Amino acid sequence: MGKLGYIYILRQNQMPNMVKIGRTSREPEKRAAEISSVTGVPTPYKVFWAALVEDHEGTEKYLHQQLAQYHLNKEFFEISAEKAESYVTSLLTQKSIHYSVERSEAVLKAQRIKAEQDRMRRTAIAKQKETQRIEEERKEKEQKELKARIQAEREAKAKAIRKKSKEIAKLKMEIKECEKELNSFKIENIIPYLFTAMAIFLFFIKGNGQKNDIIVGTALICVGLLGIYFGVTDKKEKRNYLNSLKMRYTNINNGRIEF
Repeated sequence: MGKLGYIYILRQNQMPNMVKIGRTSREPEKRAAEISSVTGVPTPYKVFWAALVEDHEGTEKYLHQQLAQYHLNKEFFEISAEKAESYVTSLLTQKSIHYSVERSEAVLKAQRIKAEQDRMRRTAIAKQKETQRIEEERKEKEQKELKARIQAEREAKAKAIRKKSKEIAKLKMEIKECEKELNSFKIENIIPYLFTAMAIFLFFIKGNGQKNDIIVGTALICVGLLGIYFGVTDKKEKRNYLNSLKMRYTNINNGRIEF
């Protein structure tokens, strides 16, 4: 059984289609740093893939033989790192060589991609939840505003109904009182007519033509006519007022006046 060690694939960023496939008994990163420190290397080598095998010397020789078509010189091959990893892992499996992957740039890249996808997915979910929360808050606000508006409209309507009922009751009472006053008999309403009758009595029935009777009769006629005029005028005003009350009452009942 051979010595335990690493098989590695190194590459430079400036030469993506050339790799170094070699072996080391130390950590692959240390071997990459050692090679990168040599004068003339334009950019440092990076470990793209590395695996621990039981016979790293024999495994290296086997891999170099199988990849001879890509061989340039020494441990350098004209092949991309991704394709090299695919060939190496396939050849190891065919030869039943047990290996334990210590580092794989492709796996790390896939892990980074998966991590980024997971991050983007979490971000999208968080954004979706935030959008949903904002939408729910907006709907809740609209519902509250709608309920408040409906409640305000109900209260305003109830207030208007109460005001209307109160106004109708007041109008009924005023109409009733006004009609009662217009239809009631009052002694003061006939006084002007009594004065007029007395004046007629003094002028035409008594007919003695005395000066005092003429003065008194004239005064009685004036007072009586004035009383009749004011009485008629007052009654007319009251009737007009009654008609205005009835008109307002009708308009309120028919909805032509809003509260």
